[in-house]
Amino acid sequence: AQPAAMGGAYAGLAGNVHALFYNPGGLGFVRQGEIALMHNEYLAGIRMQYLAYAQRLNENSVLAGGLRYMDAGDIDHTDVNGNSQGSFRPRNYVYEFGWGQSIADLTDAEHDVSLGVTGRYFHSDLLAHANGYSGDVGIQTRYTETAMPFSFSFVAQNMGSGQKFD
Repeated sequence: AQPAAMGGAYAGLAGNVHALFYNPGGLGFVRQGEIALMHNEYLAGIRMQYLAYAQRLNENSVLAGGLRYMDAGDIDHTDVNGNSQGSFRPRNYVYEFGWGQSIADLTDAEHDVSLGVTGRYFHSDLLAHANGYSGDVGIQTRYTETAMPFSFSFVAQNMGSGQKFD
C-alpha cells in the first residue's frame, strides 16, 4: 500500500523487495530475505497478480526476482462490421530480475549508498503476440547522521525495446 500511495516518490524510499519495481538502487538496503505477494480484482473481471522475492547474498549484495501477470478475462471479438468472431483473453506476463549492491558507507550507518539494476522480459497475448525487454538502473543514498535525515535517489526506468504486434 505504501508504494502505491506515494506514487513516484517511493523511488527515494524503496529499501525492500518493492525496490525491484520502483528503484533497483534500493535493493542494497534489503536486510534479509523478503517476499511480496499481491492479487488485485479490478473492474470487468480484470485480475493482476504479483510475486517478488529478494535475498541478501552477502554483506553488500542482494539478488531479486519477480513475476507479474495480468488477465483481462474473456472479451468478445468482433470484426469491423460488428459480426462476432468468438472471444479472446488478453494476458500480459512480466519476468524481472534485479541486483543491488552497497557501494559506499558515508557514515556509521550500515549501508548509505546503494546501486542496482533490474532487467525485464515481457510478453503480451492479445489477438496477436508480442515480446519486449527493458531495464532500470537506480542509485539511492541515505543520510541519517544529520539533524534532519533524508534520502536522495535517481532511477532511469523502462529503457529497452517496446513491443511490436503484427
